[in-house]
Amino acid sequence: MSKIILIFLVLIIGGVIWFGRSDKNSVFAPDTYSIYENILYKQREGFDANLTSLDIYTSPDFADKPAIIMLHGGGWYKGDKSNSGVVRPKAEYFIDKGFVFISINYRLTKDNRVNHPDNVEDVAAAISWIYSNISQYGGRGNQLYLMGHSAGAHLASLVSTDHRYLQSEDIDPSIIKGVIALDTSLFDLVSAYTRGPAIRNLIEPAFTKTDVASLQDGSPIAHIESGKSIPSFLILFAAERGEEGSPGQSQTFYEKLIANGYSANIKGVANKSHSDMNKDVGKPNDPLTIEIESFLTKIHP
Repeated sequence: MSKIILIFLVLIIGGVIWFGRSDKNSVFAPDTYSIYENILYKQREGFDANLTSLDIYTSPDFADKPAIIMLHGGGWYKGDKSNSGVVRPKAEYFIDKGFVFISINYRLTKDNRVNHPDNVEDVAAAISWIYSNISQYGGRGNQLYLMGHSAGAHLASLVSTDHRYLQSEDIDPSIIKGVIALDTSLFDLVSAYTRGPAIRNLIEPAFTKTDVASLQDGSPIAHIESGKSIPSFLILFAAERGEEGSPGQSQTFYEKLIANGYSANIKGVANKSHSDMNKDVGKPNDPLTIEIESFLTKIHP
């Protein structure tokens, strides 16, 4: 019975709450935690509500805790907030470390009505909802950390460097205290677009125009300049990926942050695939977990 997760399902307004008791073999999970699922953060007319919803993982004992917001990858055209590689073991790990964990969805470019900046506008809307409501779930709205994998890392980086999106939601960008970017080659879309047909096939459905100005508008690196409220960054990439991919893009993005006076750390992680850079976060003694814990320990007051 020790390996059975006991779950009690209760329907509540605004979502679904699960009270879970974790497997005793889960190193990071506390004895009890709560999951509030499918909370609508913004109604988008004509779109499935799931695309603009979020899930909250928290402890019933939490009050005024910082929050981690996870953005899934999938090339902007696929993926979901509830996928196992997106959530576990991250949720249990961060709850154990005293963070509310939130996984969000955003509209996807597989629907040809969706293109830039629709998905980053959704991310900003989710952050606005979290800022206003997370105290009801034990969190602190002015101490948020973003984490994204692949295209999710692009969106986390863009909303944190191009402040138009948060400002349109009347949100002060300074509530974002840190960004963890997991293996993305999309910091500079102008450069990425020249790499070949595979990356162009990702970018073209996401942008109505692929001229330099349009791609720069969607490039996090293009919005780094001194005097802004850009948070600390931890940039992690799979070390064995080609230099023109995430290693090269990560290094260039890191160098521009540093040159403009911002705090950033960068690390190439050996023996990891692109998928591993997502699903291994939160595993005990994993290099990704160690790097993230060190980063958060330094910047979390």
